[in-house]
Formats: sequence, structure tokens, C-alpha cells
Amino acid sequence: MRLLRSALFAIVAASSLPGGPISAAPVLVAPADTGADEIAWGLIRDSADPAVFERFLAQFPNSIHDAEAREKLAALSDLGGEFEAAFSSEPAEPDDIALSVQSELKRLGCYRGTLDGDWGPGSRAALGEFGSSTGEAVGSEPTSALLSILGATTGRVCTPPTPRNPAPAPAPSPAPTSCFTFNGQTFCE
Repeated sequence: MRLLRSALFAIVAASSLPGGPISAAPVLVAPADTGADEIAWGLIRDSADPAVFERFLAQFPNSIHDAEAREKLAALSDLGGEFEAAFSSEPAEPDDIALSVQSELKRLGCYRGTLDGDWGPGSRAALGEFGSSTGEAVGSEPTSALLSILGATTGRVCTPPTPRNPAPAPAPSPAPTSCFTFNGQTFCE
């Protein structure tokens, strides 16, 4: 749940970057084995931003949550467009952001460790590899701004590690032979 909350935080943060809201709807990334609309709905259902529901309806027009999203959008639109910032009562926790950043780095092919939210040397190395591969100045610590940058990046960014040459297989043992002696001579097959 913390990963989902962090992803919504990134969407909201990206919507309020300096220079105004982003013009393109953010892409919600979901694991392949789950319903993307279910994950997206879990991220936005408590939002007070009408634009979030508009993006949801545009991205998932046939969702089982479309009626609920339309109701929420109508109720928020009646407020004249004023809304509280999502998470105003609870900022994202650093380990939530770290886990989300690890997940994005893994999606981009940079992080090969366990998704655990612990920001250690492997996470820092993956972030450095991302920065080197893209030319982005990303620092070394997970932040919501970094999460927005990673979320906007598509495709595999980092090259997979070169597999080490495996040790040669041991030579096969010689096939057993059967030998017999006939008239003082040994014959083997």
C-alpha cells in the first residue's frame, strides 16, 4: 500500500511542478499480473483533485470504477475546482519513496536487487547507472522529484550485466567398456 501511495504522490507532485501542471497525463505503471485500473483506482480514490479523476477516466474508460470516478469528479467539480492537496495530512515516508524508486529503477533495468525500501549501496549504484545512462543529474538519494523523473522515463535504460563465461563443463567420463579374454588375448568393446 505504501508503494501505491508513493506513486500517487509522484503523480500529484508532477502535476504541481514549477511552471504549472504537466500537460500530458501521467502514465500509471502497474505490474503485468494485476489489473492496471485496480491499482490506479487504489492510488486515486481518496484524491481531492478533479484532474486526477479526469486522467483516470481517460486512461481507463471501461474500468469497473468508472461510475464511482465520475461521481467523485462531479462532486469535486461542484466545489469550483478548489481542492486540498492529496496527502496534506501525511507526507510520503522516505522508505515509501525509496521502495518506489527501487521499483522504477528495476523497471528501467538499472536495479537488480531486492525491492525492500532499504536505500543502500546497490540502490545508489543503480541510481548512478541510471544517471550515467540518461545524462540526468539525479543525486544519490530517493526523492519525490526523482520518482517523477523515473516514472516519465520509458523503455530499458540500463544495459543488462554481461554474463560471465561459465566454467567449462567437466570432460565426460569415458564410457564403460566391456572387456573379455579369449585364448589369452583381451578384447574390449
